[in-house]
Amino acid sequence: AIATAYYEETLKSKEGNDALNYLLERGLSKDIIEKYKLGFSPDSFNDLLDLIRKESFSPDAMLQSGLFIKSEKGYFNRFQSRIMFPIQNQNGDVIAFGGRIFNKDNPAKYLNSPETPIYLKSNVLYGINHNVKSIRENKSIILVEGYMDLLQLVNADIHNCLAISGTAFTEGHSNILKRFTKNIYVAFDGDDAGKKAALK
Repeated sequence: AIATAYYEETLKSKEGNDALNYLLERGLSKDIIEKYKLGFSPDSFNDLLDLIRKESFSPDAMLQSGLFIKSEKGYFNRFQSRIMFPIQNQNGDVIAFGGRIFNKDNPAKYLNSPETPIYLKSNVLYGINHNVKSIRENKSIILVEGYMDLLQLVNADIHNCLAISGTAFTEGHSNILKRFTKNIYVAFDGDDAGKKAALK
C-alpha cells in the first residue's frame, strides 16, 4: 500500500509527467488511471527503499515483499523506470505489481513481482476486485493477456473482463473463473504466442 501510494504520487509529479502522457495517449482516462491506482517508479536504485526503511519493516519482510532485490552491496529497487500496475486481490488489497519499462532500454518490457507469501501468480487474475460485479451481472468473462488489454476494455465501458497478467494460464486461474461462470471468451493477442496460449 505504501509503495502504491508513492508510485501514484510520482506519476502525478513532474518526474512522472511523460509516463502519464503516455497512458493518456494510449486512450486511458484519468478516472481509470486513478481507479486502478496506476503509478510510476522512477529510474532510481533506492528511492522506494529509503521510504520503506523509515517505516521500520524488518529486512526479511522487505525482501519477502518482492519490491527489492538483495545483492552483495545491499538492497535495491526491483522496479526502475517503469509504469506501475498494482495487482489487487478480490478485496482490493495490493498484493503485487506489474511494471512496464518506460524511457529506458531494457529487454524485459514487462516485469512482474516474484511470488511472495501473499502473491501466488496461479491464483490471481488482474481486475477481479473492480469487475466482479459486472461479471456476475453479465454471466460471462472476457479473458485477456495483459494489464493494458484489460484497461482499454474497461475504458470502452466493457467491465466483465479479467487478465492473466502476462503469466501462463493455470488450473488455479480456471478454478477462479468457474466460480463465476462457464461462459469464457479467450481474447489473447493475435500473435503466435497468443494463439498457442489461447489453444492451451
